[in-house]
Amino acid sequence: MEQHMKDLLVAAGIFIGCAATMAWAEDCPEPLLRLPDAGGMVCQPFHGTHQISYRLNEPYPGDKALQFIRQRLELLGWLPLAEDFLNPGLQSAHFRGWVDFDDFTTDPHRTVHQWMGDWVDLDGRVLRYVLRYVYPLGGPKDLETLHVVGILTPKAMARAQREDVANNKRQGQ
Repeated sequence: MEQHMKDLLVAAGIFIGCAATMAWAEDCPEPLLRLPDAGGMVCQPFHGTHQISYRLNEPYPGDKALQFIRQRLELLGWLPLAEDFLNPGLQSAHFRGWVDFDDFTTDPHRTVHQWMGDWVDLDGRVLRYVLRYVYPLGGPKDLETLHVVGILTPKAMARAQREDVANNKRQGQ
């Protein structure tokens, strides 16, 4: 029992020490993390979710940002999902890593290097972080400017999204 209390106090001290260094975005729900030195930050409600976005000067593959996000979310009790929340069966970036693709939906077209991972908390909320390096297709590469987006989805909305995905899959869409 005494060792358990010591372990608990050590864990609490670590959490409090780390929490003191966390950079929370003003007026943003707690799991939407603002990394140190982030610029152009926007945090706002969006169609029932809360979203944060900002830029960082961090070279590809964004190891410091990913480590910061993973460690802070783990301390807050968030669990990484093995599969993409909205695309069951598609391995998440937690296991797959970064993907690269050319985006022809924009003008001008662009090249995107993307890491996208989902977490869930014990209340059933879903949190998605998308990290991207983006530059004009065929143009000079920008692998220094990291764009970060975090999306916090409430439990009821997350459940409805999963039901929609399941219904679409059953209907062959």
